Amino acid sequence: MKDNYIRLTENCKLAISQALHKTIQANPDKISPNDIHKSCFYYANLGADLCTKIVCSVNSVNDYKKLYYTACGGGFSLRIAKEVTNTTKGMNFGAGNPNFDDGNYHLWIVGVVKDEKLTEPCEFIDFTSRYYCKNTSDQGHKWERSDISDYLWLDETQMVSYGISLNPNHDIAKKSHDAWIDSDCRHKMLDQALEIYKKLRVPE
Repeated sequence: MKDNYIRLTENCKLAISQALHKTIQANPDKISPNDIHKSCFYYANLGADLCTKIVCSVNSVNDYKKLYYTACGGGFSLRIAKEVTNTTKGMNFGAGNPNFDDGNYHLWIVGVVKDEKLTEPCEFIDFTSRYYCKNTSDQGHKWERSDISDYLWLDETQMVSYGISLNPNHDIAKKSHDAWIDSDCRHKMLDQALEIYKKLRVPE
């Protein structure tokens, strides 16, 4: 289903990324600077909520079940070499055997889901790309790339050139979603992120 007209603008995407990061940084009791490996839980789940609110607002949709972004989880691997053709160097998050309980997984966002169907080409979003370099160093490897910014917002057709490989796991996605729904900070953090977004949003 091709509904590219519902996509958010680059200005929206940048403001969402900045608002999300500022909100998470403003809640150090949730994620400390030394615990960034678990930050994908907040960046993906809070990020999906924030993206959903904004895409619905932009498209005048009142029912979030009809138009939304969602967090996915499982195994994730990424090329860390500078050369596009060099696939021998990679960074992995639970790519072999992801497990929600021990944190051996990664979370990202996909969308836009419209009327329970994923639009084509779907979007892959990862707001934790600002930490790829540190994660690579922590795994004992050298980060060689300069083409990845603080967030990735790609059509699925772009993922191959970025060297991204996903191994989705429905169980991890469900456990993550359930944990976020039950979180006592969900609504507070979403309200914070929306307020920051409104201040950062650049008029078209």
